[in-house]
Amino acid sequence: MSSELICETCGLTVPSETAVCPRDGTVVLSSFQPTPPEPKVIVEHPGTEATAITDPLIGLKLGEYELRARIGVGGMGLVYEGIQPLIGKRVAVKVLRPELAHSSEQVARLLAEARAVNAIRHRGIIDIFGFGQLPDGRQYIVMEYLDGQPLDAILAEKGRLPVPEALSLLDEVLAALGAAHGAGVVHRDLKPSNIFLVRQPDGSRYVKLLDFGLAKRGEGPTGRTAQTRTDMVVGTPEYMAPEQARGQSVGPMTDLYAMGVVTFEIVTGRLPFIGSSPVDLLMKHVEARPPRPSEFVPDLPPAVDAFILQMLTKDPETRPNSADPLRQHLSKLRRTLRATRTNPTAPAPVEPAPSKP
Repeated sequence: MSSELICETCGLTVPSETAVCPRDGTVVLSSFQPTPPEPKVIVEHPGTEATAITDPLIGLKLGEYELRARIGVGGMGLVYEGIQPLIGKRVAVKVLRPELAHSSEQVARLLAEARAVNAIRHRGIIDIFGFGQLPDGRQYIVMEYLDGQPLDAILAEKGRLPVPEALSLLDEVLAALGAAHGAGVVHRDLKPSNIFLVRQPDGSRYVKLLDFGLAKRGEGPTGRTAQTRTDMVVGTPEYMAPEQARGQSVGPMTDLYAMGVVTFEIVTGRLPFIGSSPVDLLMKHVEARPPRPSEFVPDLPPAVDAFILQMLTKDPETRPNSADPLRQHLSKLRRTLRATRTNPTAPAPVEPAPSKP
């Protein structure tokens, strides 16, 4: 068996004595075996005893918080659980990857994320209340610690959600988005992994929007803003609006398109577009007609089809111009569907798309 290890984040082959991947900062490495629990990994070689590689940040004191475990890996950072030892307060700490420590663009994004969520200040938006720098020069932010599951994990377990549950979840997302849009903030990377269902002590759950690292500040609730670089597309291809894929200006309507894709996925268990490559996927968002959700869930009411498809129109000017009017339409749709369930003999509702304010 080879004495080299494979980075589980980027796939880079690294020497066995290396504890941190030089490309992306991943600390936990394994040979050809499942990843053991954080914060250590057991690496075995023929004829030798197992050795433990420890994350060098575990146990580090950052201000009043001590890092206890690494709990997540993202495109720009590593996320740790931290604790205030005296009072037991738990926090989440996002630390820039080592190779991004000297990237002014990534540092600016981390700071912009902190500023964006503090401009919004809504229960449905992750709270960030600290910003600092590690001894090695990397920046970090301190966030509230959330107990629960991201939506992508829930969909992986259940496939899809019943329509009433899906629309209830969407209502909470739109409430948080309405606050963001009201503060002039466009998220630009809405997807199931950035929608977190927080578990409360009584067993109930509520929604938090995460990761405002790609957020843009506009001129107001319906204002549009140019993307930072027109030669570089940022976002997640599966959920990217046509104008975002083209590198054009973005606005609240851009987030609503992404939520159209997310809602389609929640209700049907699949994405509206599937591509052979990221570029192919972006071209479908730009050019292809989205299928009706009822093509995959035959008993879906036509009004739900119409509601989702209005968010997926190619021209941003034909979508609702912010989350608030869309949430009003959603409230009406939910009332209509409840009335239909109460009176099953009533014809299925078919609601026209709302006119733009």
